[in-house]
Amino acid sequence: MFVGETFSIWMGGERLEFDYQNDSWLDEMRSIRDGTTAEPKLETAATVTLQLEKCDMQLPTSSSSVANTQPYDSDDEEDFLPYDLPADAEPERTAPPPNYIRDCMEQLSEKEKYEVFEAALFALDAMIRRKAVGFVDIAEQLAKKLVYLENKFSTKNFEETRKQCLTSCLVMRPEIAPKLGDIVFSRHCSFFHRYLILECFLAAAKELSEFQKEPAKKIVEVRKDEKKEGEVRSFSFLEHFSESSQN
Repeated sequence: MFVGETFSIWMGGERLEFDYQNDSWLDEMRSIRDGTTAEPKLETAATVTLQLEKCDMQLPTSSSSVANTQPYDSDDEEDFLPYDLPADAEPERTAPPPNYIRDCMEQLSEKEKYEVFEAALFALDAMIRRKAVGFVDIAEQLAKKLVYLENKFSTKNFEETRKQCLTSCLVMRPEIAPKLGDIVFSRHCSFFHRYLILECFLAAAKELSEFQKEPAKKIVEVRKDEKKEGEVRSFSFLEHFSESSQN
């Protein structure tokens, strides 16, 4: 109805008038139509500043909030208390050494328990040197296993121990040297493994060459009759020496 009245005024014809109740929306529409709309009041900078100051005054003044507003000096390390780190988060585990050299070779394939692997690795050289039972039968297989053995648990002195065990295998069982030589000339052998085998060849050759420097002991077999004759001669010599001393 208001729109109809407005169009009748704009068209210049007979003005239409309707009876309806006035409300805020109609008053706003009439003010827009008649061009009497009041300009919106803009807040001044002073009003905004006052409101901000009032907001600042309403901040909490508790002790915790005051402490948080203090400046923090990141360069001051004396405010931090020292923290004692534990020496070892996990106690070191140990395992008994194997009793047989076959068990020792099998434990070198351990993938989960580092204590089992290390117990076998560090007990192996002593077993090889004393030619433990079964060493002659597995010497070739053991030497190849040592060549390709991996340090899965980052064991200390791993390379030194492996070289020593491989050198001991060559010293106590030199017959396996040609088999290791075949690995050196194999296409699938890496330069690292070739260098390892050649280094152990050199160490074993030096150790074996020192055995020949020891003087050989000549063993002479004495027959029974010669032994008896020598005893008789020695007895007669002692008897003659005692008679001459009495005279």
